[in-house]
Amino acid sequence: MAQANDTKNFQTLGNDFHKKGDYQNAIEQYTLGISADPSNHVLFSNRSASNAKLKQYEEALNDANQAIELKPDFAKGYSRKGSALQFLGRTLEAKYAFEKGLELDPENEIMQKGLKECEAEIDGPPSIDPIANPFANVETILPRLREDEKTSKFVEDESFMEMLKDLGQNPLHMQKYLKDDRLRLTLSALLGFELEHPDKMNFNEPPFVDYDDDDSKSTEVKNKLQATREAKKRATEEKNVGLDYFGKQNYEKAIEHYNRAIEHDSSDITLYSEKATAYLKQGLNQQVRETSLSLVDVWKKSGGERKIAAKAYQRIGQTYLEEEDFANAEENFEHALKVYSSRELKKLIEECRAKMES
Repeated sequence: MAQANDTKNFQTLGNDFHKKGDYQNAIEQYTLGISADPSNHVLFSNRSASNAKLKQYEEALNDANQAIELKPDFAKGYSRKGSALQFLGRTLEAKYAFEKGLELDPENEIMQKGLKECEAEIDGPPSIDPIANPFANVETILPRLREDEKTSKFVEDESFMEMLKDLGQNPLHMQKYLKDDRLRLTLSALLGFELEHPDKMNFNEPPFVDYDDDDSKSTEVKNKLQATREAKKRATEEKNVGLDYFGKQNYEKAIEHYNRAIEHDSSDITLYSEKATAYLKQGLNQQVRETSLSLVDVWKKSGGERKIAAKAYQRIGQTYLEEEDFANAEENFEHALKVYSSRELKKLIEECRAKMES
């Protein structure tokens, strides 16, 4: 009875700290509760939430998996798992987690939203056309905004989401938000380059016009745009087939379709990322390194999410770590850290240095 009371006290204290935004102390209390009762799935779930708030997504994922293992019909565990996987860039796995959770709790709005975001990212997200309205379909741009370190915190802000919804329905309302610097940061994240402050931009003319309605565009330009769109569409179709095979653990067939997708759109770094992951699942370290280096080359030329590029370096480092080549592992983890900082990378670097000193 005393143990149960201790566990309850630790959980209550943890919840109080979490509500106040003191996530580190919340984690400490949940950890004490888990020490007292390692079979308490709620404590693992709550600690997962606090870890996620501190952007410790690997730890959040581990706790979510533990909660599910302890109670397989615990829907919130799948919600925690899906969210952590999203932030780690493992979209297909996140999609499966949300689908499983919704089987247990079909009306859960958080998982419904997460599933839509995953489906939008798997189907695209399409490259942002600066002439078209980038806010027309908010679900397709949320994954990119979550990835960007300057906009990730906005996505949880209700006023920010209302702004996106308004701009999606009324693009000429841009004038209303000129003083909101979140607009500039959002457009910069979507377009892939830094914009000047919105109050210096000219919005006197309608900013969004569909190419098909713009008579000033030449037929040649229109044809090139159409060809590019068709190529990206075919690449997405091949990628989706590859993702399905990956989910079935048929990695060779998945790679075959990723290669076809790359033939259609060699500038999409997510295709190389998925291909490298499939090689990693097979333990083909040399192919992982070659594909990841190709990703980095494309990223340097064509741009893309910094987190995906960092993950490429991290995968290379992981292959060297498995082979106990700690010097090369450390070098690639350092490259990854320069591109996109994370607690996980810092731990990996420390691990390599410790191994080399031992």
